[in-house]
Amino acid sequence: MKKPIHIEIPSRYRGDTQKLDQCPPIATHKLAYASCNYWRHARFSIIEQYYDAKDVFIGLTEVRNKDEITIPFSCERYDLYWLYQLKGRMELLDRTGINKILRISNGQYILTAMPEEKYYAYFKPGRHLLCYFVVKSEWLLRNDGAGLDIIDSFLAQLRQSERITASVFAQELLTIGPVVRKQLFTMFTLSKGIPIHVDAKLYKLSINLLVQSLQDLTDDTIVEDRHKLLIDQVRLYVSEQLKEGQIPPIEDIAAHFNISTSYLRKQHKRYYAIDLRQFIKQVRFDFAYYLVTRSNLSNNIIASMCGFADKASFGKAFKRYFGFPPSQASSQFERTQNFSIKNEK
Repeated sequence: MKKPIHIEIPSRYRGDTQKLDQCPPIATHKLAYASCNYWRHARFSIIEQYYDAKDVFIGLTEVRNKDEITIPFSCERYDLYWLYQLKGRMELLDRTGINKILRISNGQYILTAMPEEKYYAYFKPGRHLLCYFVVKSEWLLRNDGAGLDIIDSFLAQLRQSERITASVFAQELLTIGPVVRKQLFTMFTLSKGIPIHVDAKLYKLSINLLVQSLQDLTDDTIVEDRHKLLIDQVRLYVSEQLKEGQIPPIEDIAAHFNISTSYLRKQHKRYYAIDLRQFIKQVRFDFAYYLVTRSNLSNNIIASMCGFADKASFGKAFKRYFGFPPSQASSQFERTQNFSIKNEK
């Protein structure tokens, strides 16, 4: 399976950071037969271990930092990610490095859909241990309906043929219970053996974790499910409207779903920790960024498609949001892509 996450070192540290491909003695866990990337700096260290099987990818990342650090990384696959925070705390930020998408603390885990994009992970000083696994969306969609109805809102997003306005899509934070801890510990302590046997064990462990997450979601969301599903449908509706060049006012969205604006905004804030208006703004500019960097359309047309009165107002708003004008967006995007390609080599 293609490596889904590519970690970048912040530019101010690159010259003083050494990269090795062996797991150091300081690692909390050393995974048998796992590949490893180890970045060492006087103020921090990042240890990334991972298994890559055909349809499943499992990663274990440990960050030890003496100062606050924000680590950029790129997501190379649009799939479902199971994130387990085993120690410390992480805040996930969008491509601007400003807007918080989610926060996950010690003893919590979450199921999230992450589009192909650049993100930032913020860590306070300390030691942080994050485990995650990714299951190919093709595998999940082949098994759609086989007890996966609890994550149907995720599958609906993965089914979209056009993902240009897709956003990070997350369920409620769940508690890492004893069953999950036991499964994770089993993975960390796999004994050495024939690689194909190790892969078979990883598939089994991933399936067990997936099944347990479905059970946890059922237990924790049985009362809230209808409310959460409604908000997820709202977010999909906003994305679809933006693809049609429409920016729906919150009042119109509420009317479309036959609910009050106050309830809509309150529930969106409750489940996603940001105001609905801010979400609409994020999706709008995500759409604009996509069109600027990956289409041949003129800025006049893009401005119109994104609901701006003219090219000038679009340019000002774009620069205010991203920190650079549309004319520099393509070069920024190419630098990010080139860095990812260089890392993969």
